[in-house]
Amino acid sequence: MELDHRYNAAAPIWSQMLEQHRFPAAYRHLASFAPTDRALRMVDVGAGSGDFSTAYCAMRQRPVDHVLLDRADNMLAEAQRAHPQAQTICEDLAAHSPAKPYDVTLCAHVIEHCPDPFAAMSHLARITAPGGTLLLAISKPHFCQVFIWLKWRHRWFSTADITAMGASAGLTLRAVVPFPTGVPSRVSQGYVFEKP
Repeated sequence: MELDHRYNAAAPIWSQMLEQHRFPAAYRHLASFAPTDRALRMVDVGAGSGDFSTAYCAMRQRPVDHVLLDRADNMLAEAQRAHPQAQTICEDLAAHSPAKPYDVTLCAHVIEHCPDPFAAMSHLARITAPGGTLLLAISKPHFCQVFIWLKWRHRWFSTADITAMGASAGLTLRAVVPFPTGVPSRVSQGYVFEKP
């Protein structure tokens, strides 16, 4: 796929680019909303170079069982370097069917690329254990999105859109988390959902 090719090509500089735009700080801010100090089983969906996992581990303890999931194998190689203890799985979210659900699901800027965002949110809910937490970073409406779209062909969603997707997936919205600084404050927003 064209998108996978673009992400694989960007993998060597992905973490540096995220840092320049202050995304790791935004991810740390979102991770601070995690309700527990340590996940037993955590998955980072669309892990990229592992920056959301790194942010989570900076704010909370490393999970006991850590899975990095991404379709782009070069991104997973970068994530594995940052998290050598984690298991890497190179597959699409829709294909991921773990033997046991996760108590923490991280997902940054993935559903924006899915053909059916409602189905993607439902799948995130399915792989999360009852009582588990989903920490999501999702693109929001802003005029800058047009420039980002030219390269990445993504979507963006209002708070009402994401709230509806979560409710449709059977999730309970616990918090909407605006990002305080940098590019993320303009183009992205955090959400904390719980699976009842």
